[in-house]
Amino acid sequence: MNAPWTVGQCKAAMNELIEGTPIAAKIIAQRMKEGTYDPDKPLLGVSWWRGFKKRNRMLVKTCVGRKFARNRANHVTYPAFKKMFHGIYDRMVATGNAVRLPKPIHVDKDGNEVENVFEGYGHEVTIKITHPENIFVMDETGDNTHGKDDKSRGGEKVVAPTGVVPREE
Repeated sequence: MNAPWTVGQCKAAMNELIEGTPIAAKIIAQRMKEGTYDPDKPLLGVSWWRGFKKRNRMLVKTCVGRKFARNRANHVTYPAFKKMFHGIYDRMVATGNAVRLPKPIHVDKDGNEVENVFEGYGHEVTIKITHPENIFVMDETGDNTHGKDDKSRGGEKVVAPTGVVPREE
């Protein structure tokens, strides 16, 4: 279950399903009789949801979803990283924070130019950073810095079949 619905989405879907049906007409008639009908509010709300959950507790539950990395193994490849870094270098040059070198060079661990590949460390260097004070180094953290299992979106729960852990991207 990789796209679980929130409780709000379930209520909205059910309201849409009954709109204009005899069931909706019965609910409206009952609410008009009680003096609680408000045409600006959905017919099915929190009370309906509680009753639905109670009647179907063996089938559905509400819980916090678990975050998972979608196709991470397919995207963490050398060509993908090479493309990403070339894009970063292009932007550094375009913004005046680096210049392209006439020819690639090799450097040691301290960033000093060396004569050949055997003395060098890592890949060839194709740019020289001219304004390091403008360069930020960041690490990918996904869309959440609270931990891999924290996916509550401000306390909002999702709906899943009983016994299934909803996985959210």
